[in-house]
Amino acid sequence: MPAGRVIRHSPHRRRQVITLPKVSYKHGCLVRVYGLGVFLRGPSGSGKSLAAFELIRRGHVLIADDMVQIQKTKTGLMGLAALPLAGFLHIHGIGLIDVAKACGKKALRPTAKIDLIIECLEHKQTKTYNRLSDHQKNQLAGVKLPIYKMTSGTSAGFIEAATLKEKGRTSNPEKKLAIAVKRLMKTTLKQRTK
Repeated sequence: MPAGRVIRHSPHRRRQVITLPKVSYKHGCLVRVYGLGVFLRGPSGSGKSLAAFELIRRGHVLIADDMVQIQKTKTGLMGLAALPLAGFLHIHGIGLIDVAKACGKKALRPTAKIDLIIECLEHKQTKTYNRLSDHQKNQLAGVKLPIYKMTSGTSAGFIEAATLKEKGRTSNPEKKLAIAVKRLMKTTLKQRTK
């Protein structure tokens, strides 16, 4: 029987096959920034949780820290906190922080759709990745998502800028502009040929 399927026997002795959502666990941090789910990933000590704390202080929302439970759905990936760590943020050198007590209950949310990835790199791993023009796609749990790479010393401002850039991509202003320019070019050419 394939993974993710359960056979349940009903009282009438009929077999029912129930498909459960595929679940995986990834090391990282999930924060909701400007309405988009941002998955911060990278090696331990690369500044993921500290960046998440900065974002929370700026009014954004924590979904999960350290271990993110990811479920594949029809619309993409949903992330939520693994139960023992829900509501807590672990910062190296400081320890666990109860986010609800430190920042209020509005700073927490149970789930979020994952829209983009921020790869937190240690200084020794970096080249010149902290530019927003370095936009690529990467897979997370089999789904292609946009990824931006940043150094460990980069502030939450980088994450906000990458999120705003991605939010602009989802509304496609560049595509709308390209379509408008094509239409303008066609009408100009038609007028010249007449």
